[in-house]
Amino acid sequence: RELLVTDDDKPVAVIFPTDDEALDPCIKAWRRARNMLALERVQRESVERGLDKLTMEEINAEIAASRRESENSWRST
Repeated sequence: RELLVTDDDKPVAVIFPTDDEALDPCIKAWRRARNMLALERVQRESVERGLDKLTMEEINAEIAASRRESENSWRST
């Protein structure tokens, strides 16, 4: 049975039972699930902002602009 840990009524952790054999697979499964949730959130936000309709040319232009900005900020420090 899982135990939900909260701080000021906000969830901060989940504790679940395990053993030596199940520890590594449980951690891997949890990380995989957490990553999938993050990916789903990013995809949903992309659709909400209309970014799913960008062409490859527009995407490449954004990447190039971001790289230029990154290089410029690195050089100025």
